Amino acid sequence: MDQNVITKRHMLNKKNKDIFSDFVGSFSDCAVLFPLLILLGQKTSFQLPLLFLSAGLMVIFSGIYYRVPMSVQPLKSIAIAAIAVGATAAEIQISTFFLSIVFFILIYLKTEKWLQYFSESWIHALQVALGVLLILQGFNSVTYVHGDILLLVFLSAVLIYLIKKWDWPILGVLATLALAYSFITGVRWSEVELQPIEFKIGFSEGHLRWPLIANLLLPQLVLTMANSVIATENTCKHYFSKSTDNRVIETVTKIRLMKTIAVSNFFSSLLGGLPMCHGSGGVTALYKGGARDWTSNLYLGCFLLFLTAVTFFYDVRFLEFPQLIFSVLLIVVGIYHLLLAKSTWQSIEGKFRLLLAVFAVFLTRNLIVVLAIQLALSFFKMSYFRFYKKSNSQQEVL
Repeated sequence: MDQNVITKRHMLNKKNKDIFSDFVGSFSDCAVLFPLLILLGQKTSFQLPLLFLSAGLMVIFSGIYYRVPMSVQPLKSIAIAAIAVGATAAEIQISTFFLSIVFFILIYLKTEKWLQYFSESWIHALQVALGVLLILQGFNSVTYVHGDILLLVFLSAVLIYLIKKWDWPILGVLATLALAYSFITGVRWSEVELQPIEFKIGFSEGHLRWPLIANLLLPQLVLTMANSVIATENTCKHYFSKSTDNRVIETVTKIRLMKTIAVSNFFSSLLGGLPMCHGSGGVTALYKGGARDWTSNLYLGCFLLFLTAVTFFYDVRFLEFPQLIFSVLLIVVGIYHLLLAKSTWQSIEGKFRLLLAVFAVFLTRNLIVVLAIQLALSFFKMSYFRFYKKSNSQQEVL
């Protein structure tokens, strides 16, 4: 057979494989995105079509804007806390609105110039802490029965082994099949006719509890800046610098991440859409799931837009996700997220920082505490060296 024909076939097979990999990889973050989307629709007065619509548009825009697979997730601190305490849609919208305003101010003040002094060891500590949180969330999601825990550990170990040995995006395939199963078996014809989507500008009506709004907003501001901006930039460059001809250095920057978070949440808060951000854990999920090209965002975005239309006719608020599979996905992504801190682990100080981050997040489940400890360690280190240097100078004078 002609060598040119063989070469063309090989290139075609590779292209088809890349398309398949990007397609299944686009759903790798479904263990975080879709359950929170559905919970917001179940527990608050948000309209599911608007949640899906805003998420789909943001996912597509992020792919086009950053030219790499970019995760889009609900603002987890606001969403989870709001669901836990029963916040209204209006309170969530106002929290999101203020977050966008703060980010606009930070952009105007050119805060990103100061963020370059954010130590890599701090970033790695946050990434390790987030990895631990994902692992803990995976274990907490299954029933505390001895057999379930053993099965969860076994399946997670098998999946990690297959990811390492196979050249196929097995994590992405598993996530896609789990999501497909959820919608095929879980969507049911609504017993009552769903009302048409209501587009309006402004905040939903409802009593506002300002202390609760502050409790939703303040932790999210710190987490968004640390994980959605600084850690996401670091994670994207770790995974995609070589595979994208280094254009990720120009497209994924702190200032661009801050801009998309500010603009998207400004409009989303006024229109009743999804409070959203990017996430370093989501980027790890996309990459390990097989996504290598920004077109993966198109696949997920189009699926979300399709769900926008589906929710006019079907009731998807009562979806039941295969929790065991989603727990496995969370654990595997969390383990791979831990590996981002390899370089910091090489030093004794780095080991101490990372182990302390693991200990802190295990006790508190709070990334802000982890960041505060890292800042305190750096301040103590700087103060110690200044004192040591000053003492030596005085001894030399004597």
